[in-house]
Amino acid sequence: MALARADPPDIALVDIDLGEGGDGVSLARQLTRAGVLPMFASAEGGRARANRDAALGCLNKPYPPEAAVKSLEAAQAMLKGHRATCPPEMEWFGQRAPRHAEARH
Repeated sequence: MALARADPPDIALVDIDLGEGGDGVSLARQLTRAGVLPMFASAEGGRARANRDAALGCLNKPYPPEAAVKSLEAAQAMLKGHRATCPPEMEWFGQRAPRHAEARH
């Protein structure tokens, strides 16, 4: 979180399972409150969908590196109101942005 506050990215890829008791869903909510738009990057698609209000979408693992780039490009385009094609590994949750992050964009 300190890094996100110091130099906030537009979109942050967040794994749901952070290991060692870490919780990516909680992190995504904290990032949203800090004005950063989270997108899950996880093999836990069901948990991502259950928490769809916390992120823009989910980049489903495993995925090739180019899918991450294409997913971020598609998300940025959609947030600007443009049409974009998501790679097959990405599930867009359909909202413009999580509630608290709206003001920054």
